[in-house]
Amino acid sequence: MVGDTFLPLSRQDLDKSRSDLDKYDVITAVPPYVPPQMKNEVMEELHAEDPLSFFDKEDGYYYHKQVLSNAKEFLNDGGTLYLEFDITQREKIEELAKEFGWTNYSFLKDPYGHEFVIKLEK
Repeated sequence: MVGDTFLPLSRQDLDKSRSDLDKYDVITAVPPYVPPQMKNEVMEELHAEDPLSFFDKEDGYYYHKQVLSNAKEFLNDGGTLYLEFDITQREKIEELAKEFGWTNYSFLKDPYGHEFVIKLEK
């Protein structure tokens, strides 16, 4: 069965075998990454935004784990995953990438020099 994080990428027919799912050259993911316990702390600056777009279910890494553990199934050989994260999460994101078997990756920087996207190649 296809997990909910990648459901929009599947053919919606959950009876299909996983080998019949569509494959992509590039996947870009900007998952929610603010831990729920920080909600009060950040809501003042995010008051105009939809909370669902910022707040993770658990520790700030729930959706990152979902993407890192499933993306290879949706990428063509040589495909690339771009995954955004908070600048404070860089070390843990690299640890998770390794944990889920990603070996070919690099980090992209924002205009201020902070690493905020991991580029992973299948």
